Amino acid sequence: MPKPETNLDDKKVLATLNQILELELAGVVRYMHYSFMIFGHQRIPITAWLRKQADESLAHSVLAGEHITRSGATLRCASASCSRRTSTRSTRSSTRPTRTRRRA
Repeated sequence: MPKPETNLDDKKVLATLNQILELELAGVVRYMHYSFMIFGHQRIPITAWLRKQADESLAHSVLAGEHITRSGATLRCASASCSRRTSTRSTRSSTRPTRTRRRA
């Protein structure tokens, strides 16, 4: 069966999917971070809600990432640490995170 014609601009669609991916992954980090900061007698239900939101954001990011991968495009990563790692992929040792020394 022939592929139906669409009027979608692939570059715009991929840019939007990459933006969705970045925002959803940022949401995962934020929700988890906030869940670790809750104190008090209502901690358990609040942290449960925040972690449920993080799970939902993670599911959304997986869907967006799968759509990008299925299209044959490359995932874009906006964070500085991710950019550094993907740009130095040619050597195996450069992809390992550097360890920092603890001060005594």
